[in-house]
Amino acid sequence: MKVYLLFALLIPVTVQAQPLTDNDLQSLVDAEWAFINMAREKNTRDAFITFLADSAVTFGAAPRKGKTHLEKQSVDETWLYWEPEYSDIDASGNFGFNTGPWEFRKSRSSGEALAYGHFISVWQKENGAWRVIIDIGIAHTKPEEKKPWSTSSMQLKNLQGVSKSPMQRVIAEEQKFLKEYSAKRVAAYPGFLSSEARIFRHQFQPLSSAEYAVETPRAKDFRFMDGNISPSGDLAFVYGQALIEILDNGKPKSLEGNYLRIWKKEDGKNWKIVVDVLSYL
Repeated sequence: MKVYLLFALLIPVTVQAQPLTDNDLQSLVDAEWAFINMAREKNTRDAFITFLADSAVTFGAAPRKGKTHLEKQSVDETWLYWEPEYSDIDASGNFGFNTGPWEFRKSRSSGEALAYGHFISVWQKENGAWRVIIDIGIAHTKPEEKKPWSTSSMQLKNLQGVSKSPMQRVIAEEQKFLKEYSAKRVAAYPGFLSSEARIFRHQFQPLSSAEYAVETPRAKDFRFMDGNISPSGDLAFVYGQALIEILDNGKPKSLEGNYLRIWKKEDGKNWKIVVDVLSYL
């Protein structure tokens, strides 16, 4: 795996670390770094256009076709730098996701970043090449520490006799969660969260599954739109819009936002939420 360190003006340089034993996971992480490098060496807009799939979904005020949106934008000097700190991949080796911190600067020569946050991107191989099929992020204050890269302790494997799950099964699980959430709100999460879950909420540092009940922006309503599932039928995502409730000077306030959930069939039988994102502008 390639690890990039920041020094001086936080300009990354490359050092070679011990490669991963999982070649497919290695290729997923390498694809993310190739994406990062193009944004650094060329520009952010063209890097996204290059690595986004034609059908990729990104998010603004609502979910949108990522390439169509970017192709209308002009190239500028701003610089988005990010790096993966956690990755996971399906059993087929063709579908996975990365998450990690991002920093936004006015230009490559700028020192301190103007904004910080975390990204979540889902990748799928198209004709043998990794492409981003959905990308979302949250903003928060500057992280206090840099976390080492890691992956799941429950790696998915192709098991003989285990049938693939169709997307309809994942949507049914999502609808089951939404029904319980409607009745129980945040108390619905324990029955659905993976022990390895990562929870992302705008203006908050990422939370673990043990911290799901922390007072953060919460959804009053979810409106499912679409999703996708891995070739091996064990990793999937769903997304849509959400009515999000925040506290504004101590008073509840509702905002339109977006959500992304990544589901994983951890034991070959039961689906669990491994990533849960609520984002708003």
